[in-house]
Amino acid sequence: MTFDHENPLLVGLSDAQIDTFSSKDLTSQIDRLKKHDKITDLTYLRTYTIDDKETFEIDDAISLEILESSFTIWIHISDPTTFIPLNSEIDLYARNIATSIYLAKSVTPMIPRKIVDDCFSLRSGKLSSTLSLAVNVDYDGAIISSDVKRAIIKPLYNLTYEEANELIDYAPPQEKDLSILSKLLTKRTEWRRQRGAILLEQPLGRIKYKNNIPVLNIIEPSYSRKLVSEAMILAGSILAKFALDLKVPIPYRSQSQSDLPLDKYPSKDQPLAVRNSIIKQNLIRAETSLIPDPHFSLGLDCYTQATSPLRRYSDQLVHRQILAKIDNGNSYSTEYLLQILSQIKRPQNQAIQIMREDNLSLQYEWFCRNKDKIWKTYYLRILSQNQHIVLLYFEELEMDIACKLEKLEKWLIGQSLEICINEFDTETNVILFKSI
Repeated sequence: MTFDHENPLLVGLSDAQIDTFSSKDLTSQIDRLKKHDKITDLTYLRTYTIDDKETFEIDDAISLEILESSFTIWIHISDPTTFIPLNSEIDLYARNIATSIYLAKSVTPMIPRKIVDDCFSLRSGKLSSTLSLAVNVDYDGAIISSDVKRAIIKPLYNLTYEEANELIDYAPPQEKDLSILSKLLTKRTEWRRQRGAILLEQPLGRIKYKNNIPVLNIIEPSYSRKLVSEAMILAGSILAKFALDLKVPIPYRSQSQSDLPLDKYPSKDQPLAVRNSIIKQNLIRAETSLIPDPHFSLGLDCYTQATSPLRRYSDQLVHRQILAKIDNGNSYSTEYLLQILSQIKRPQNQAIQIMREDNLSLQYEWFCRNKDKIWKTYYLRILSQNQHIVLLYFEELEMDIACKLEKLEKWLIGQSLEICINEFDTETNVILFKSI
């Protein structure tokens, strides 16, 4: 599947357009911003970014300020909208792509990579303009107060998750901030759990190419990943409350309450992933709208997505609205926001489908290279009775995979199945499995 190229903006920006924007001296513009009374200079903070090694869209960072009887958790988000005018060529290009597309062998960034690298990625030692949130908490992690600011930061370190884990684990006296942040945000996670949040922590399998060969990568839950995840959820809840209190229309992310089938949960001797899959199947799909309804699985009264403005266009809409309020300017009307949300819905769905098809192709190649293996799986649910397609959890791969089976039986949810490959359909890239 490919994008519809009827709109010439989808073909891409010219090198000249990209070079013209990248050559802008944003550092001098940021220096001028520092003189603005609406800008907070946070370059004194020890600021960290934490990402996968290959990440180039570094759009969030975190800092800690230790006060006399409390802490301030600072969450910083890259601020591209200050420098990309609404309806400019780059803005329309990003809007028509709507989201970065991550494939096994390539990435199509929503904002051209050269512009991200040169202007907006939160690189260590570089001044960056941000939307920054100050969350003041006590020693138990309870929120005392919060604020949202335009800010300037200068990240100290660009860390990988592995490097951040070491700092959290060892907590050296000169670098104790991440360890404290980890403890505070763990308490925040527990607070959400007590409010009904559904926490689905488990290893996650990903197949990636390495030297043009598909290899399995298991991502284990870790202190650093939990820290980043909880910090981003906290940012989304603070920004949503900020917009709600000040009556600023933004896209909210909400989820209705689900009746979870506790009686269908598998026994404790089965993998946690089986239980998690059953829960996910029964959760109502989250929705984006301008109505600040609760988010059931996050355990929040209101929530918005705003921490990925370099790769998600809807996040930029939140930024434009919030920053307009901070600047005492005019925010966009609900009618205009609905119009833009309608425009980006189609490319968002196209991107999801493209990534799904690429993942299926990658899985097909993986199984072709492991065609003689017997796989231990767990039955989750039927996807198509007519086509004999079921969803199975592959324990070794830590993945849920849709499989076409030679024949169907009446399996129980969570029942263990051993399967092997029966045949390949090279025309449709479909693998036929059989149970042993």
